[in-house]
Amino acid sequence: VTLEVVDGLRLPTGYASPYFVTEAESMEVSLDQPLVFLCDGVLARPAEVVPALQAAARQGRPLLVVCEDLTPEALAVLVVNRLRGTAPGLAVRVPGAGAERRAWFEDLAAVTGATLTGVGTGLAATDVRAEHLGRAVRVTSSSTSTTLQRGGARTEMLRAWRTQCALARDAARDASEREAWAARVARLASVLAVIRVGAATDVEREARRTQVEDALGATQAALEEGIVSGGGLALVHAAAAVERLSLRPLEQPGRDSVLHALHEPARWIAHNAGMDAAVVVERLRHAEPGQGFDAERGTWVTLREAGIVDPAKVLRCALVNAGSLAATVLTTDALVVDDTPQGDAA
Repeated sequence: VTLEVVDGLRLPTGYASPYFVTEAESMEVSLDQPLVFLCDGVLARPAEVVPALQAAARQGRPLLVVCEDLTPEALAVLVVNRLRGTAPGLAVRVPGAGAERRAWFEDLAAVTGATLTGVGTGLAATDVRAEHLGRAVRVTSSSTSTTLQRGGARTEMLRAWRTQCALARDAARDASEREAWAARVARLASVLAVIRVGAATDVEREARRTQVEDALGATQAALEEGIVSGGGLALVHAAAAVERLSLRPLEQPGRDSVLHALHEPARWIAHNAGMDAAVVVERLRHAEPGQGFDAERGTWVTLREAGIVDPAKVLRCALVNAGSLAATVLTTDALVVDDTPQGDAA
């Protein structure tokens, strides 16, 4: 497992059709060394797509088409060539409208080295040749976003364009205009962190990949709402606050159910570590702030210093979802359960 930081740019839009997908498990498209065709307009006819496709096919490289929109007829040309394998490709729509959309096209042209085609550019899509197409080392696309790594633009030209955008940002008097230019500067200066996961066997690789994806999800959640002490300690502290609530007699059984649930993560962590779960939970309730149980080493430590933390968003969502499910169960007339003994399960 290695980490690589590369220059790149991310579009907040995904592939125009699921037929472009090359990775069925993750429902993503991956293109290596693609050519990039930019069209600031609607690709309405197959004839507007074919020249770029032919130029890519002659070089034996896939084609990334970025446009305002494209009709079903133009999209069908790309899809059919993708399915036949004659000219692998991908179509992506640019976000925004008006000046925002044009800004995306200009930045993409600066990053990839492509010549922008379409209305107002002086170059029609039907007149595209190989020298008008941009470059990228790798493109990945999901249903929601598209990432370009290492565009083919010359470094000095990209740096000059970035400087020009920065000057426009500093000269802007309107706050919204200044914010728009600042977003473009950040977009042009952005880098991407690429995590490469490998292993000796396919099974081990998929297991590692799942772990990395889980870690990424946890990291993104932590960036959104912060972190709390792990090991079930945060939920134990939350239970103490719930216990102090003053409720009516009919509400107390609900509170007791929540209290029991809040102690369960810490209880199971201790149980799986071979410890007396009841003793560990009781000690957590009365331990000094931040002190918790390190199940891997079987010792008591300051959890944050030991790196044992949980994203606050994960715990919050778990509680919200559990409460929602419990409310559904309480109002359900019948449930279907699996009563197979645990030891007899297939």
